[in-house]
Amino acid sequence: MTVNDFKRTIRSVLGYGEEAGIIDSADSIEINGGEPLLNSSLPLILEEILKYKSHFTKVRINTNGTIVPNKKLLDVLIKYNDMDTGYGLGGGGWLFI
Repeated sequence: MTVNDFKRTIRSVLGYGEEAGIIDSADSIEINGGEPLLNSSLPLILEEILKYKSHFTKVRINTNGTIVPNKKLLDVLIKYNDMDTGYGLGGGGWLFI
């Protein structure tokens, strides 16, 4: 998914500005499918997600733990360290940072 595709999707679900979305809030947003850390746009997608952080409490990235997050991704996670952000580590456990 491109960043622009994601922007359109999150805006239609959560709303944007004066426009109402499909839902008002959610417990979490989870990033799954393949290995999310291989997506070079992941830091930009997270930045977009976190513009809506008043709508949810958690951001979860489901990873198998074999890829080391790059500096751009770590910078975004550190910038928004007030969020309950975690990595799914293969066998069902979560590492929250």
